[in-house]
Amino acid sequence: MKGFRLILLLVIMWTGAGFCGDGNHENALIYIEPAVARIVIERYFAHMASEYSLFCESELSDGAILKNVIDAYNNMLGDTGGYVSVSGVNNVCDVAFKDLEPKGIDGLMMLKTKRRIVCLDFVKDLVATEIGEKDCQYSIKKVSGSQMRIRYTDKEKGGGFIRKGGTIAWRFFNPGALRDSPYRCVLINTKPGGKYAAFDSYEKGRFAIRWLLENAEKYNGKTPREAIPMYAPKFENNTKKYIRDLIILGVDVDKKMSELSEYEWEKFLDAIEQIEGWNDQGVIEEI
Repeated sequence: MKGFRLILLLVIMWTGAGFCGDGNHENALIYIEPAVARIVIERYFAHMASEYSLFCESELSDGAILKNVIDAYNNMLGDTGGYVSVSGVNNVCDVAFKDLEPKGIDGLMMLKTKRRIVCLDFVKDLVATEIGEKDCQYSIKKVSGSQMRIRYTDKEKGGGFIRKGGTIAWRFFNPGALRDSPYRCVLINTKPGGKYAAFDSYEKGRFAIRWLLENAEKYNGKTPREAIPMYAPKFENNTKKYIRDLIILGVDVDKKMSELSEYEWEKFLDAIEQIEGWNDQGVIEEI
């Protein structure tokens, strides 16, 4: 899958991003967590009409253009069974700019330049984005300094909830017990256990496991049996038991991760979650 990401990026750069390519490479498909994609889409296309108003006009509002872009992205996912395609990303970029009318020749040249730059940057961010705290729905902090009580406060609406007790995997929405991730909101020090990534949803936390195993160089070309000693090193895990548990849970530990089917990936991730202690044995307090 890492190779597909590189292929997608190179092909879109070659075809000129926002200018629809010839379709010869449209079968290069990758998976991107929808919640992550939505953040990137809004980052680039939430203010099209107002941002380009100096040299373009539009009959649509910022919100209407953004809705069209999101609809185009969702249509792509519908056509590809949930995956991102080269032709689909090109179409999303086209939709973002199609309702902007340039003001004269200067506006046309400016729009053409902006369109190319923005779409290239959009693709790069979409394929390998890093989600920072500013992109998370919730502000995440320990309550009274205790890592056993984690407060999630909605940044826009206020209120939220506290997750207490249970496991680190559950309290931090971190089903893979990851120490860090490009998709995490914050790092929380568990003293003396060290720092762990905290996410603002289970979906992001789960996707972060797969992103790591597919994209970190050290896992390239590895099987689960070869990857686990690096993912869960023996100085803090019983690595041999970890691999035995994967086998018991139905994971083919000797098949290269790059060759796993979607069904096999889901089984692999389910097994990691179970071994790392993802469960609902903690308590949620509304605030």
